[in-house]
Amino acid sequence: MIHKRLAPLLVVLLLGLAFSASAQAGGGTAMVWGYNAAAGAPGGGALGCEDCIDVPAPLNGIAGAVQMSGGYQHGLALLDDGTVMAWGRNSDGQLGDGTTDQRTAPGPVPGLSGVVALATGEDTSLALLADGTVRAWGSNEEGFLGDGGTTGPEDCGGDPCSKVPIAVPGVAEVIAIAAADEFALALRSDGTVLAWGKNQYGTLGDGIGKADPAVRQIAGLAGVVAISAGENGAMALLADGTTRVWGYNREGELGTGISSTNAPCYCLAPTSPTAVSGVRQVAAGGGHYLALLSSGAVMGWGLNEAGQVGLGFASEGGCTCVTTPTLVPALAPESIAATYETSLALLADGTGRSFGYGYYGELGNGESGDDVESTSPIPILNLSGASEIAKTVLGAYAIIGPKQALKVEIAGAGTGGVGGNNIACPPSCTSTPPQGRVEALRATPDPGTGFAGFTGACTGTGACQVKMSGDQTVTATFGAPKGTKITKAKIKGKKKKKATFSFSAPGVVTGYECKLVKPKPKKAKKKKKKAKFSRCAKPKVYKNLKPGRYRFEVRARNALGIEAVPAKRKFKVKRAKAKKRRA
Repeated sequence: MIHKRLAPLLVVLLLGLAFSASAQAGGGTAMVWGYNAAAGAPGGGALGCEDCIDVPAPLNGIAGAVQMSGGYQHGLALLDDGTVMAWGRNSDGQLGDGTTDQRTAPGPVPGLSGVVALATGEDTSLALLADGTVRAWGSNEEGFLGDGGTTGPEDCGGDPCSKVPIAVPGVAEVIAIAAADEFALALRSDGTVLAWGKNQYGTLGDGIGKADPAVRQIAGLAGVVAISAGENGAMALLADGTTRVWGYNREGELGTGISSTNAPCYCLAPTSPTAVSGVRQVAAGGGHYLALLSSGAVMGWGLNEAGQVGLGFASEGGCTCVTTPTLVPALAPESIAATYETSLALLADGTGRSFGYGYYGELGNGESGDDVESTSPIPILNLSGASEIAKTVLGAYAIIGPKQALKVEIAGAGTGGVGGNNIACPPSCTSTPPQGRVEALRATPDPGTGFAGFTGACTGTGACQVKMSGDQTVTATFGAPKGTKITKAKIKGKKKKKATFSFSAPGVVTGYECKLVKPKPKKAKKKKKKAKFSRCAKPKVYKNLKPGRYRFEVRARNALGIEAVPAKRKFKVKRAKAKKRRA
């Protein structure tokens, strides 16, 4: 089991318990549980793991958190103002403070600002900036810094490293990041994925398994809207709600129903799990995988020796895997996460569920030790009011504080999908991230359809970044406009004989075209010219109208075309009544 393999590496880090229960305006406070070096609070496991926290406890010194991430023995917190706090082991410079001194209380990462997302590996750290570039720091033995080598700009006890955040060369236009062990993934705004670093089990998606410290694109992987990295493999969520997985598959962990028992055949390129669709969030663990569906159900597959797939049993004997995706019974969470051998779920009411291995207290159920495991979801104790659960390798964090609703609407005559972390539209078009988080969305038009752009909380045709300072709505328009409505019509007869129309259309609109069909004269000597559309502003006003029946039509336009079916409104201009003569 994992504790036997990692025990020589573990150190004890004891942190204070100062805590403020009041929620922050732009984020929240934090709770922690699991192995103490990653979790960041005093230990005291009940069943022999003295360095563990087996019930969620407050994390000292964190306020205004919008994202948490933990490695083996260090942790990071992203704050609402775009700065980062770090704590824990620092032997490879993974705290980014220019030293190798471990820190038992959270402190700022100097010189790092404008951050919108974090990810951590074993002894490595990664930050995504709002401008789409990426910073990396920590160990570079496997090429995590992405500079094409494994030497590193600095030395950390004889190992190559960087003690401060440095730019990953050539990486730009990134909207999401993921990391595990000593490899990294970056999702670009065009839906492709970059990978670099350790590649022992094919985690870089090249189907080979040879280490590559140079940043490169994963071949054959496109249309991606979200990514997740596990210790021995990785996952991608596509805009169509399907997933791709790659990496270790010796016993069928990739969910294709097929195992590869001879190396290096288990180092697979991205492949599709059997019968998994309608997915809105993915989570990769040490060797198991979870998919949260838009229906609210969860599918699990992969390594299951401790019940981390959540099916009510642990896989034993020759094969310790569930080789095809299977429904996790009695679980309908709001979001999911996966540690090395444990699965986590956050419910809509702010409580949590866990299943799998619990040696280090990862289950949060008040127990720790060699025989602690749960093969079915159980309540995480002492946890309420959570807006997010995040993994460390051997534990978990929870952000305690308000969450905001992010709603995505689809407009236009075309079709396509919009996705991000825990959102896939259609059919599931809402998510509730922690208050203050920056959420990234990406739109993918279906073949034959173009993307006209976003409107609402973000604009433009590129990737959308939404600051969750409150409830937000984003509309994505595919193809030409559709659904123009005449919102108000005011008709004046008698003396003024004027008609005024107000109208609107959902999504991206660059202008409108109007047409007024006039009444036919009773006796026309010449053939009447057919009315044509012409560009118009709103409101549209027609003056000096003759008495009779009319039809007003309006349609929207954008860079991809003109609305096919205009909105119509019939109206009548009455004759002025003749004044009665006095006798």
